[in-house]
Amino acid sequence: MESTSIATQFSAFTTISWCSLAWRMWPSKTARPSSGVGLGVALFKRALAHARNRCIPRLFMHYVTGNAPIMRIARRFGMDIVAAGAGDADAHLDLQPASLGSGAGELVTDTFAWHDRALKSLVAAWKHRRHAG
Repeated sequence: MESTSIATQFSAFTTISWCSLAWRMWPSKTARPSSGVGLGVALFKRALAHARNRCIPRLFMHYVTGNAPIMRIARRFGMDIVAAGAGDADAHLDLQPASLGSGAGELVTDTFAWHDRALKSLVAAWKHRRHAG
């Protein structure tokens, strides 16, 4: 199974490769924020919503303890952090059950992302045709 799989079984936890998953679901490449402006938090929020709305009960994250931004995200969202070994740590978070509001919010976000990408593709094609002749 590839590393970007949405959900896999690991021990007793359901895990999500949240960063790669959320990055692929980001509305458009041009709308992605730059480094240092909350990209990790935005990706994590998107992954939480995605997991929650698919009835995944627990989010699990494994990271290097020297990765201060990831540690801040784990603490910010109230994840239970456990040292896994030399320089590694695990964090997990029990997710709330999906609700009508969380499902509708994700639907709106996905719909906006799809239309944003489609519109940008049409504009790019129009510009290419205009300059081609």
